[in-house]
Amino acid sequence: MKEFIPYLVNAFVEWCVDNNNKAHIVLNGADTDPAFSDLQRHVSQGHIVLNITPSAVKYFSITDVGISFECRIEGRVRHFQLPLTRLVGLQCFSIKANRVTHTVPLNIRPENLVGPQPEPEPPKPKKTRSHLSVVK
Repeated sequence: MKEFIPYLVNAFVEWCVDNNNKAHIVLNGADTDPAFSDLQRHVSQGHIVLNITPSAVKYFSITDVGISFECRIEGRVRHFQLPLTRLVGLQCFSIKANRVTHTVPLNIRPENLVGPQPEPEPPKPKKTRSHLSVVK
């Protein structure tokens, strides 16, 4: 069975965009990940919030393993590859109300991820004697 988190994130982003809102992902900012070393000043209450609306990012991709995209932060293009375990929530930011209108908390743990499943071995054919016989 495939992991459901990628489908949930894609559906949430699509729903936000359809309603003329911005979709954000909330990441765990407490980790000392080298990818976030220059973003530590943006950590608020242990989280980093990134806009992943299609107009704000390029090359957005989400798989059973993680999320990857390219965006501009402080004028610099940054490429992110994040494991799903860094994701702690989703937020919908209303442009009209200028505030977060919906929040979806996520509790993703490595042991809860389905991950790639090994392919089952095909059944071995039974060895049977042929119904043909040798005629001399």
